Amino acid sequence: KTANVLNWRQRLQIALDAAI
Repeated sequence: KTANVLNWRQRLQIALDAAI
């Protein structure tokens, strides 16, 4: 379950990086 959270968190960070 922790891996899933890390996955969505990493995806969110990548999306934020792309947005900037």
